[in-house]
Amino acid sequence: MVGILGAGRAGTAFARTLLRAGIEVDICSTRSPKALRHHLKIYAPGAHPVEQDVIAQRTRHSGPGIVVLAVPQEELDEVDPDVAA
Repeated sequence: MVGILGAGRAGTAFARTLLRAGIEVDICSTRSPKALRHHLKIYAPGAHPVEQDVIAQRTRHSGPGIVVLAVPQEELDEVDPDVAA
């Protein structure tokens, strides 16, 4: 299980690569999971759109989970560090 914060070009590229390798992917963005669903059908089919707190919970639950931070540098201040802790 890998969680990805950011569903832009980099985040969806990570998701596609991980999914091809058979790794389950949760992904979130500033959009709601419902709004993100259509975007992921096109750019990362198979990735699960979720809220960011779900990424934290699921990656913690699945052992030493991995969270990929794929947001523009200018938006790093908006990322809650507890999500990836």
